[in-house]
Amino acid sequence: METGGPEPMKPHDFRPEDLFAQIEGLVETVDAERQMREQAEAADRAKSDLLAVVSHELRTPMGAVISMSELLLKGPLESNQRRYAETLQQSARSLVTVLNDILDFSKLEAGRFELDSAVFDLHELVKSVGSALQARAREKGLLGAVNVGMSCPRFIKGDSVRLRQVLTNLIDNAVKFTPRGSVHLHANAGEASGKLSLRFDVTDTGIGFGEFQRERLFQPYAPTERAEVTPAMDAPATGTLVGHVLAVEDNAVNRTLIGAYLEEFGLTCDIVETGAAALKRLASKDYDLVLMDIMMPELDGVETTKRIRKLGGDAAKVPIVALTAHAMKGDREDYLAAGMDGYVSKPIRGRDLFAALKPYLSDGDNSVESAVYEPMVAVR
Repeated sequence: METGGPEPMKPHDFRPEDLFAQIEGLVETVDAERQMREQAEAADRAKSDLLAVVSHELRTPMGAVISMSELLLKGPLESNQRRYAETLQQSARSLVTVLNDILDFSKLEAGRFELDSAVFDLHELVKSVGSALQARAREKGLLGAVNVGMSCPRFIKGDSVRLRQVLTNLIDNAVKFTPRGSVHLHANAGEASGKLSLRFDVTDTGIGFGEFQRERLFQPYAPTERAEVTPAMDAPATGTLVGHVLAVEDNAVNRTLIGAYLEEFGLTCDIVETGAAALKRLASKDYDLVLMDIMMPELDGVETTKRIRKLGGDAAKVPIVALTAHAMKGDREDYLAAGMDGYVSKPIRGRDLFAALKPYLSDGDNSVESAVYEPMVAVR
């Protein structure tokens, strides 16, 4: 009876060279796969490095445009000049939003995207987005309006950057596809079972969305939460401070901007371009506070801060506030570990900068002890 199948190998049929050839083939396959994996990882690292450079190099000048236009809008301007400055500022904000979108897409692609959770002023954010709406609407001869409902708390905890992105994109599309009439932004809030939910409505007299588009775009999100109001958050946008500040910033435009803000606050300052120059100044002169840029060549802000804390004497105890375009999750811990006391996110805004400086500097006859203040929570 025949059973089929291969005949059993006989001892004299075994050839060592066949086994060695199979092993060599497996080694070559594994080696090829390893090389392909290393190439893919190198490509991912190169892309991440490129995005980081693009982010820093583009955010810096765009942040300066936004902040300079903010200073310009505080001065006396004719109606046309004010409208031009507002348009300039909102256009720059839109470009920064596009940069954020690009970086977010890269994070999503890599599976590393996470929503931030921090305290922010909801009223200020909606009004800021509303100002952009009104500026864009005027350009097209449309009526633009914004309304913040009485039910909306002023301070909430969530991701203000993503919220601004969503509202800005909806407004841009509403204005784009509305040839005549009006575009309105409404913000409302409701609470159920102790949970706070926000609702934003962008209404226009344009062509609108189809049913399929509405189902894809408008989905509910998880509830947010109210935030406790801290003294720093409820402080006026700007005011008068007393003190001498050392600012460390390698970008020329940002140096001009920082100097303008500090002068507006009533402060005197010295401004240097490098970490090494900052160390020399602190070794020979007393300062009430140091504003420290993070991204600098040769000696970055974190390493400079570590060296300052080792100087000894009063110089080692000076409050240090970081200026950074990388205020992301995990950065807070890194800055604290380096010896920093707080940080302000770029693009620099007058209100945020003032709030960051106020806890450490004298305000007239009322000095504030920095030891009782927690700037990493209040300042964003």
